[in-house]
Amino acid sequence: MKILLVEEDKVQGAALTEVLEANRYRLDFVTDRQIGLQLAATVDYDLVLLDEQLSPFDSTSLCRRLRSQGYQKPILLLLSHDSNAEVMAGFEAGADDYICKPCAPEVLLEKLRTLLQRSRAASSTPLKMAWGSSKVNRLLEKFRDTFRQRLMVLTQAETALLSRQITPELQQAAQREAHQLAGSLAPFGYSEGSKLARSLEHLLIHPSSLTLAEMSQYSELLHRLQKTLTDPSPQSIDPLSFHSLSYPFQYPLLVIDKDPAMLKFLSRLLSPWGLNVVALSEPQRFWEVLEETLPSLILVNLDLPEVNGLELCQAVRQDTRWANLPILVMMAHPDADLRQQAFASGANDYLTKPLLGSELIPRILSHMERAGSCSETSGRNAR
Repeated sequence: MKILLVEEDKVQGAALTEVLEANRYRLDFVTDRQIGLQLAATVDYDLVLLDEQLSPFDSTSLCRRLRSQGYQKPILLLLSHDSNAEVMAGFEAGADDYICKPCAPEVLLEKLRTLLQRSRAASSTPLKMAWGSSKVNRLLEKFRDTFRQRLMVLTQAETALLSRQITPELQQAAQREAHQLAGSLAPFGYSEGSKLARSLEHLLIHPSSLTLAEMSQYSELLHRLQKTLTDPSPQSIDPLSFHSLSYPFQYPLLVIDKDPAMLKFLSRLLSPWGLNVVALSEPQRFWEVLEETLPSLILVNLDLPEVNGLELCQAVRQDTRWANLPILVMMAHPDADLRQQAFASGANDYLTKPLLGSELIPRILSHMERAGSCSETSGRNAR
């Protein structure tokens, strides 16, 4: 299988190249989008992998250009924030799917396998992880200086923040470096470092309005990130602990949200994992659809018209037939009080919007397996 990777960040591009070539993919890695367009027009690639931030325009525009010049094979986007707007813009431009950075190598590989199978281009032999620690360490040593340089910019931003003298140029540079670290560290086994960098990036969005507590939080996050990157033996990268991608779930997953775009996004995200998604945008029909579909799990947005999401959870739990049915709630602002109310109402877990596919899918599968959803829930036994 031959893949074209268009990625401006040389560090992340090198990491992805190692992962893909170790799993016997042939890869052309370019940092220039014009070269990427030319290659896609002349070489028969089985798949194109695009990073979201490609100067002078984004991956959505490049994706549209690829489709307009006749490229018909799968296109996978690498996104930093899977907001509704970004995801739907990607789909409308012609992308087949997306994956949110940072992503574990095994998740990326399975996503590629799924897309290639859909296009009937993949072999029937399943992929085996070959991303060994020796390869990670060699590549890590090669780019340690790059990571240090990015940390230096974040440290400069810290000094400027504490003195209330951060310039727009330094703010943009620091935010860019935090963004690059967030996307680059996970493939090297620094999953925690990736999360810390993402938090720093968020704090740098509006640095002039940071409170003293938030500036202190910035310093703490930066200190933890520096300490994390001094670890010579990052976390090992193991395949997902789930059995396979094709889960034999007989019953569907019921998703309730007022936003049709979100429902479409979730359906496209979850379907490749063997999940039959029933999308419901009219919460007043909840009980009717629940009885008809007998779902394995409910994923519900707490912010619903006409129906209170917390009250819906309570009502489900009051019916003994659904006592063991997993309920996951989606919330935009998960403060401590709302989380407590959700658990008190009967929710098993919560997810913060915008949703991250790398967090959503393992959570859903874990709850479904834990509840014995592959066979029967107690609600179906009662029926």
